[in-house]
Amino acid sequence: MKSQMKLSRDEKVIMGLFSGLLILLYKFTLGLVFSLVGLGFQFLLSLANAFIKLPYHLLLVGVEVFKQAIKFISLVVLFFVDAISYILKCDIFKPSTQKNFEDTSDSLCCVYLGTDTDTGMSYVGQTSRFSEARYLQHRKHKSGPFKNGAKNVNWSILKQNITDTDLNYWESYYIGLYNSFSKGFNANRGNDSKGYNKGIKKSSF
Repeated sequence: MKSQMKLSRDEKVIMGLFSGLLILLYKFTLGLVFSLVGLGFQFLLSLANAFIKLPYHLLLVGVEVFKQAIKFISLVVLFFVDAISYILKCDIFKPSTQKNFEDTSDSLCCVYLGTDTDTGMSYVGQTSRFSEARYLQHRKHKSGPFKNGAKNVNWSILKQNITDTDLNYWESYYIGLYNSFSKGFNANRGNDSKGYNKGIKKSSF
């Protein structure tokens, strides 16, 4: 007959407590392991997600930089286009630096016509200097064909190589011919009434 080991009441209590502690320790360890595995898995997922999104973010940054570069280049191009347009529009004459605008020889005496292309109004004038210099002077002081804020002026020479004594006659003649006193920018008929009357008779304006 096998002998049975009898445990006292205190021993049974101790054994029960010990067993409970083992179970709690087991559950705690198991929970800790699962938690660590979960955190590690989430970390790996986050890391992978970051690597996946990194090229996308770099692509977005590159696209934005490219857009800003295009805008900057466009502004530079527009600036130069506007500058060239202004030069072509306003500085239609480019006199050589070798010319002397103060030269007043008879070979330079001429009668010129300036016409506002927006209104069709004209101005007839005379000069004993280079006609380009007279054009620039009118534009600077907003006189002659540039009165009333004219911006687009068509400039031409009506008659050149005139002697100084004939300038008044031909100026008055063309003022009459183009009717620029009544319908243009000239404030008077010029200094030669005969020339004006002859021109007004042939005028079709």
